[in-house]
Amino acid sequence: MSKEEAIINKILSDANEKADAILKDAHDKASDLIAKANADGREKKRVAETEASLKIPELKRRSASVAELEVKKLALAARQEILGETFDKALEKLCALPNDEYLSIISAMIKAVAADGDVVVISSRDEKRITPAFIVKIAKEKGISLKLSSSFGDFKGGVILESSGCDKNMSFEVELASLRETLEPKVSSKLF
Repeated sequence: MSKEEAIINKILSDANEKADAILKDAHDKASDLIAKANADGREKKRVAETEASLKIPELKRRSASVAELEVKKLALAARQEILGETFDKALEKLCALPNDEYLSIISAMIKAVAADGDVVVISSRDEKRITPAFIVKIAKEKGISLKLSSSFGDFKGGVILESSGCDKNMSFEVELASLRETLEPKVSSKLF
């Protein structure tokens, strides 16, 4: 081997050794990076799992609270519906009372708040029950002037007294709505 070949071989050998050292160093650094990335990934996974395990009970509690509120809301709606039906039945029973009882109630309502000159408005259902003579009788007993309206009100029972100052709505619907506000807690406690 010539001197030149020996120098070339030496340069190639040194280059191969340096290349191998660079590759080994790169491989070692890559292995370290991969190991660090794996360790970071495991740590992040552990933290995420820990956080999730801490959040699960809270999420379950919130879901249970939401479900409980929904059940209460549905129960309240059902109670309101039942109470509404109960007061609707009461209205129908009032309207279906025998004439003497019905007229006694109407007479008491009118006598309680009627003023001289009031016009008594009735529902079309009461056209046969509440007559002009009935109104005149109440007016005489109270010592005032009352008149039966020629038009009917849009309600099921009771009366409305119209006057120049203000109307007095004593329809059964309005009276029961007023009673409902005060009686609803008592009725609700008995029904439920």
